[in-house]
Amino acid sequence: MNLGALKWFAVLLPTVVIAFFEYVRHNYLLDVLPMSAGNWVTAGVALITGLPLVGSLFAIVERMQLDLEEKKRSLAVMEERDRIARDLHDGICQALFYANVQLKAAEDSLRRGDVAGCAAALAEGRSAIHSSHDDVRQTVFNLKMAQPPDRGLAEAVRDCMEEFRYQTGLEVRFDGPALSRLDLTPEEEGNLLKILQEALWNVRKHARANTVEITAQPAAQGVEVRVRDDGQGFDPETVGRDGRSRFGMRIMRERVTLLGGEMEVRAAPGQGTEIVLRLPARHTGGVRSA
Repeated sequence: MNLGALKWFAVLLPTVVIAFFEYVRHNYLLDVLPMSAGNWVTAGVALITGLPLVGSLFAIVERMQLDLEEKKRSLAVMEERDRIARDLHDGICQALFYANVQLKAAEDSLRRGDVAGCAAALAEGRSAIHSSHDDVRQTVFNLKMAQPPDRGLAEAVRDCMEEFRYQTGLEVRFDGPALSRLDLTPEEEGNLLKILQEALWNVRKHARANTVEITAQPAAQGVEVRVRDDGQGFDPETVGRDGRSRFGMRIMRERVTLLGGEMEVRAAPGQGTEIVLRLPARHTGGVRSA
């Protein structure tokens, strides 16, 4: 029986049963079943009739909710696969293709006896391979950090920052007391961590920064998380002209929306970049008192 039919059945069946019982009681049972006792019996009949139907109705709704959550998880996995595929294509595959071109150029230069040209091509190829190596390490690390460890989100972000420092050599700063006060589900923690990883990835690929900082502080309506760098900055109006940047920003905004929050990008050429995430208390279960 589908949900619509069950709803009508749950409404009509108890009504019909009670009406029939009342008819029988008033016409045949008044001598043996007093009015006050009959009222209690009527309530019992309504309960016995309606409870199984209501239970079935709630069971169907619960199954629908579980199916919806499963579909959401499957969609998140598909989006993550799409993201990884784009990362591989836009970063690793293109870098390896460029390295192959440079190696071919070095081979041609060597055949011509052009030692300087050969050395220059080899240097370019080596640089491309080094870039691919960094991209592979970053992708593997993001997969490893897909879910925060049991010790908490704050420690997961700290580990992410330390790995970022190790890979890039940039100075990192982390001040996130509010993260330990958030009451997020594991799935929500994973989404927030991925947002911060994407922000760090953008710093590494585009910012040319010396320092990156992540802060999280209680705000009027929840928690405010900021990712700030001192790099070259950019014009936010030009983000849509870069397919890769547009995709990364879109994924970040979608993840913030899943947390019930909003994201703001503050940037200007030569003035660094700041990403502000505003997470409402209603989606974090409130901010715990220290």
